Amino acid sequence: LQAVGVDECVLDGEMCSYDNTYSRLVPFGHNRTIAQEEKEGKTEHNLFYIVFDTLLVRGKGADMVFKECTVRPGEAKSGLVGHLPLEKRRQLMHSIVTPLTRRVEFVKSRVVPEGRKKERSDALFTEFEKAIERGEEGLVVKDLTTPYVVGEKSRSKGAYYYKLKIRKIGFITL
Repeated sequence: LQAVGVDECVLDGEMCSYDNTYSRLVPFGHNRTIAQEEKEGKTEHNLFYIVFDTLLVRGKGADMVFKECTVRPGEAKSGLVGHLPLEKRRQLMHSIVTPLTRRVEFVKSRVVPEGRKKERSDALFTEFEKAIERGEEGLVVKDLTTPYVVGEKSRSKGAYYYKLKIRKIGFITL
């Protein structure tokens, strides 16, 4: 991947499809069809990778990246960074990945500022509405101080993140 500035890394992300005609994401589940279209030279859609997180950074360029992102020596043994707080992993991600429009992009993110519960809830609801308008599935809400955790533990009581998704249940005609 030409967009990555170190020899080795493991990124968490998702392949998505983009509709160039309507300037929006294609609904989930069309990647195979669009991959075939790209092979055939069609340009109405394209696949791209959205980077969510960074799990490993090592090899040529890693020491410089760690220094830029104030990761102390020994804090990333063998290049593993999943134990670092999300805020630090996001700094690493932005330092090693060069976005290529509609090919490799960072997940859209916003920090909800400290404040009263009502203000924070309103800010989350506004972001959720914007995500739906952009054709996205919803939001993932994470604490910037947490490590990368996989499986049920990450979503259980005291979770490290929460998913807010819209459920499409069809239309009712009266």
